[in-house]
Amino acid sequence: MVIKPNLVIKSIVQAVQQVKWSRHIYLDGTGTKRHPYECTPAIMNGRHSGIKVHKRLSMEGIKSAPHISCFGGFQFQNNSRKLNIVLSGIAFPQTPLRFEGCNLVKVLNCSFCNATKALTVHMNNNTSTHLDTQGFSLFENNTSYLEVFTPNNQNQSLKVNVSDTIFQGNRHLFTLREQ
Repeated sequence: MVIKPNLVIKSIVQAVQQVKWSRHIYLDGTGTKRHPYECTPAIMNGRHSGIKVHKRLSMEGIKSAPHISCFGGFQFQNNSRKLNIVLSGIAFPQTPLRFEGCNLVKVLNCSFCNATKALTVHMNNNTSTHLDTQGFSLFENNTSYLEVFTPNNQNQSLKVNVSDTIFQGNRHLFTLREQ
């Protein structure tokens, strides 16, 4: 599915709803630095609630890096099946990403600037999560690059690979918390 700023599907919410399990969303970045994709119509109580994603997918920028501005962020939630998320060539200004029970999270050539927590991983019971950040990704002026929540006394593993990534002006690099 190719999403361009001037097409009928201008909303990331629509793209996520329409894409099939394990498919790709290609985002045309033309003009989105000035007019970024937004998460509307996901508004609750007068504020952006974020975008909830319950399916395996890949989102990739084409032509130039698409900018997605969503203060509520993305919430990738595993309901039952193995959930892999791949994000490539996308700028997420002030847009936190939250992964709950995901098996694989790949972040390739993406930028995260001025977000509270760029990436948050919630480990579920008996899950194994692999977070792979690479390909000249940038994390700048965020409160935290990565925050991980783990349940008490459960079997889970987290593997984090970071390469070719720049960190500038972030308050914390990594935080581990028990749920």
